[in-house]
Amino acid sequence: MAGASIKIDIDDRDVRDYLNRLAQSLANLRPVMADIGEEVMIQTKSRIESGGPAPDGFAWPPLSPEYARRKAQLGAGNMPILVLHGDLLRSIHYEATDLEVEIGTDRVYGAAHQFGRPDIHLPPRPYLGLSASDKAKVISILRRWLSRP
Repeated sequence: MAGASIKIDIDDRDVRDYLNRLAQSLANLRPVMADIGEEVMIQTKSRIESGGPAPDGFAWPPLSPEYARRKAQLGAGNMPILVLHGDLLRSIHYEATDLEVEIGTDRVYGAAHQFGRPDIHLPPRPYLGLSASDKAKVISILRRWLSRP
C-alpha cells in the first residue's frame, strides 16, 4: 500500500472461545429442556394442589353440587377441585429431547379436565400451560443456560 498505513490486530480469542462454547451447548439442548420440564412440572403440580387458577389466571369453575357431595362421601370433600385420590397429580411428568420438552399426563381423563367434556357437563379446568410467572421462570432458565461459562 502506498502512502501511510496502520495495522490493527485484534485479539478475538475470547470471543471465538465463547462462541465455540455457545455452539457446543446449543448442539445438545436436552439438559436445559429437562430443567424447563422440571420447573413447569413443579408449577403444574402446584396449580393442581392449590386448586387453580388456570395458567391464564382465571379461576376454575366450581364443582357441581352433585359431584361435591359425592366427593365428600368419598372422604375427599376438602381436597382441591382436581384431586380425588391424587392419581392425576402423580401422573404429571415431562419428557425432554434435544429440541423440546413436553409436559402432561397419560391419563385419558386428564384431557377431559383440561378441555372439558360438554357431553357430561364437565367444564374445562386448564391445568397445563404457562402462566406469566411460569414464562418468566423458563426465560430465566434459558438465560442462565446461555450465560454459563
